[in-house]
Amino acid sequence: MKGISKMFYRTMQLKKERTQPASLLSQGKPQSSVQVIHILGGGEARRKLYNMGIIPGEKLQVIKNEPSGPVLISFHGGTLMIGKGLADKVRITPLL
Repeated sequence: MKGISKMFYRTMQLKKERTQPASLLSQGKPQSSVQVIHILGGGEARRKLYNMGIIPGEKLQVIKNEPSGPVLISFHGGTLMIGKGLADKVRITPLL
């Protein structure tokens, strides 16, 4: 490892391991834990999601997600169904 300290190299490896590709809530796998990283879309969609408590940094559990139907999620001890259109506006990353 010329020119790169072992500590720097290890730090970069850890960051690479922790970095998961972002996807949309509408693509979330059932029974998976995810974290909201960004809300896409205009003001109305953003307002609806924020009012439901779905904000960046929030941890969610995807309970059910079928190709034709709403996404069922759980967080803060409750469950919520979100339509595919609104779920397409929530960018998530899987939790390890």
